Amino acid sequence: MTNRILLLGVVLTLLIISAALILPDNNRSTDQTAFAATPPVADEAQYIGVAQCVICHRTEAQGEQERIWRESLHAYAFERLKEEQSVEIAQEMGIDTPPHEAEECLVCHATGFDLPDERLGNRFNVEDGVQCETCHGAGSEYRAIHARDVEAGKERGLIVGRGDADRCIECHNENSPTYKGFDFERDMEAIAHPVPD
Repeated sequence: MTNRILLLGVVLTLLIISAALILPDNNRSTDQTAFAATPPVADEAQYIGVAQCVICHRTEAQGEQERIWRESLHAYAFERLKEEQSVEIAQEMGIDTPPHEAEECLVCHATGFDLPDERLGNRFNVEDGVQCETCHGAGSEYRAIHARDVEAGKERGLIVGRGDADRCIECHNENSPTYKGFDFERDMEAIAHPVPD
């Protein structure tokens, strides 16, 4: 009986010591506790650009998302501003600046046009128009992890899912000079790019 009590005491002591080493101590100030800090907010993340996203998102296994985007009007939103029709529309609206340089036009035709350089990665190109990060959020903080762990990607700013009608109607509305109506369900289906099961 004494051996059992002694053995039980040793096991309990080891459990207590193990728990003390494993469980976080809120009073400790080590690099390990700092690591658990809240990830940077979206306002601090960099836009990395389509060139970075398509490294992975062009394959069949990923649903050929790059091809779907390139075949969409979103991919050419910036280039459309250089067309004669856009110049005419801008002039009718009293915009003297070329449309591809005018904030009034760029706000819906080019992701990141108004961001400071430190928010734009070295492969980011404003001429990519309405691109991945317009809907999915600035990618610098989630890029390396979201393929392995979508939830961790979301914690670092990744926006996933079908999109948000409110976000879309910021540009697809009656204030747009080329507005032809917007049906969220129909239009989301037209640009759907899910990862195959």
